[in-house]
Amino acid sequence: MSSEERDGLLIKFYQRVASEEQQAKVKRILKGDGVSTPVATAGFQNRNFRRKIQAHCKTLYLDGHYFHAVLEACKVYNKTVRAKAREKKMDTR
Repeated sequence: MSSEERDGLLIKFYQRVASEEQQAKVKRILKGDGVSTPVATAGFQNRNFRRKIQAHCKTLYLDGHYFHAVLEACKVYNKTVRAKAREKKMDTR
Protein backbone atom coordinates (compact mmCIF):
# COMPACT_ATOMS: atom_id res chain seq x y z
CA MET A 1 0.00 0.00 0.00
CA SER A 2 1.40 3.39 -0.97
CA SER A 3 1.49 6.32 1.43
CA GLU A 4 -1.18 8.13 -0.63
CA GLU A 5 -3.53 5.15 -0.33
CA ARG A 6 -2.84 4.91 3.41
CA ASP A 7 -3.49 8.64 3.86
CA GLY A 8 -6.72 8.38 1.86
CA LEU A 9 -7.99 5.51 4.02
CA LEU A 10 -7.03 7.36 7.18
CA ILE A 11 -8.91 10.46 6.05
CA LYS A 12 -12.02 8.45 5.12
CA PHE A 13 -11.92 6.75 8.50
CA TYR A 14 -11.75 9.93 10.58
CA GLN A 15 -14.45 11.58 8.45
CA ARG A 16 -16.83 8.72 9.24
CA VAL A 17 -15.96 8.36 12.91
CA ALA A 18 -15.36 11.89 14.18
CA SER A 19 -17.94 14.63 14.67
CA GLU A 20 -17.56 17.91 12.74
CA GLU A 21 -15.92 19.57 15.75
CA GLN A 22 -13.53 16.67 16.23
CA GLN A 23 -12.70 16.52 12.52
CA ALA A 24 -11.02 19.94 12.69
CA LYS A 25 -8.84 18.74 15.57
CA VAL A 26 -7.98 15.49 13.80
CA LYS A 27 -7.17 17.38 10.60
CA ARG A 28 -4.69 19.60 12.50
CA ILE A 29 -3.03 16.54 14.02
CA LEU A 30 -2.74 14.84 10.65
CA LYS A 31 -1.33 17.99 9.04
CA GLY A 32 1.28 18.10 11.79
CA ASP A 33 2.27 14.58 10.79
CA GLY A 34 2.50 15.48 7.11
CA VAL A 35 -0.87 14.10 5.97
CA SER A 36 -2.71 16.62 3.79
CA THR A 37 -6.25 16.15 2.58
CA PRO A 38 -6.43 15.26 -1.10
CA VAL A 39 -9.17 17.83 -1.67
CA ALA A 40 -6.92 20.72 -0.61
CA THR A 41 -3.96 19.42 -2.62
CA ALA A 42 -6.10 18.87 -5.71
CA GLY A 43 -7.65 22.33 -5.32
CA PHE A 44 -4.23 23.93 -5.47
CA GLN A 45 -2.91 21.76 -8.30
CA ASN A 46 -6.01 22.24 -10.47
CA ARG A 47 -5.36 25.96 -10.66
CA ASN A 48 -2.31 25.48 -12.93
CA PHE A 49 -0.04 27.99 -11.21
CA ARG A 50 3.45 28.59 -12.54
CA ARG A 51 6.25 26.55 -10.97
CA LYS A 52 7.66 29.54 -9.08
CA ILE A 53 4.25 30.29 -7.57
CA GLN A 54 3.83 26.64 -6.57
CA ALA A 55 7.27 26.53 -4.98
CA HIS A 56 6.66 29.65 -2.88
CA CYS A 57 2.97 29.33 -2.05
CA LYS A 58 1.83 25.71 -1.98
CA THR A 59 2.66 25.01 1.67
CA LEU A 60 1.04 28.24 2.83
CA TYR A 61 -2.09 27.54 0.78
CA LEU A 62 -2.45 23.96 1.98
CA ASP A 63 -2.01 25.07 5.60
CA GLY A 64 -4.90 27.50 5.14
CA HIS A 65 -2.79 30.68 5.19
CA TYR A 66 -4.46 32.08 2.09
CA PHE A 67 -3.55 35.72 2.72
CA HIS A 68 0.14 34.90 3.01
CA ALA A 69 -0.02 32.58 0.00
CA VAL A 70 -1.42 35.42 -2.11
CA LEU A 71 1.16 37.84 -0.69
CA GLU A 72 4.00 35.49 -1.63
CA ALA A 73 2.48 34.99 -5.10
CA CYS A 74 2.42 38.79 -5.56
CA LYS A 75 6.07 39.01 -4.55
CA VAL A 76 7.01 36.34 -7.10
CA TYR A 77 4.95 38.10 -9.77
CA ASN A 78 6.53 41.47 -8.92
CA LYS A 79 10.07 40.05 -9.17
CA THR A 80 9.26 38.34 -12.47
CA VAL A 81 7.85 41.54 -13.97
CA ARG A 82 10.88 43.50 -12.75
CA ALA A 83 13.26 41.00 -14.31
CA LYS A 84 11.39 41.06 -17.61
CA ALA A 85 11.22 44.86 -17.65
CA ARG A 86 14.83 45.11 -16.48
CA GLU A 87 13.96 47.72 -13.89
CA LYS A 88 15.30 47.86 -10.38
CA LYS A 89 12.26 49.65 -8.95
CA MET A 90 8.63 49.26 -9.93
CA ASP A 91 7.57 52.58 -8.37
CA THR A 92 8.66 55.30 -10.84
CA ARG A 93 6.96 58.38 -9.42
